[in-house]
Amino acid sequence: MARFSRFALPLALLPLAAGCYQTTWGLRWQRVEPTPQALPDHKLVRVWSHSQVVVWRGVASGADSVSGIPYRKPAVCHHCRVSLPRADVDSVLRGDVTTGRAVIAGLLLTTILVYTFDPNIR
Repeated sequence: MARFSRFALPLALLPLAAGCYQTTWGLRWQRVEPTPQALPDHKLVRVWSHSQVVVWRGVASGADSVSGIPYRKPAVCHHCRVSLPRADVDSVLRGDVTTGRAVIAGLLLTTILVYTFDPNIR
């Protein structure tokens, strides 16, 4: 019974961490102006247009449009690229997905290590 309780919390946190990994939780969002150069694929961008938001990666901006690959699509899916007229874009926020991954992986690893090697936790 003691072994079950030792691993109960880390196992309970695993679905939570997996759920956070699939969302854009834990990112630091910064307002940016669209630039002509494309952002790297690991950078997520929230594009606000007419009170709706879309999350894209690999965002590029031209003189008259802003385009990107939807967040839920693979970064290599270049035929999935969509665009909006620049006049319809209200604001652009940039986030870094690698930060969120590192935070979640660190929390999960720390919890597992503490519950595995701390003799006082039963």
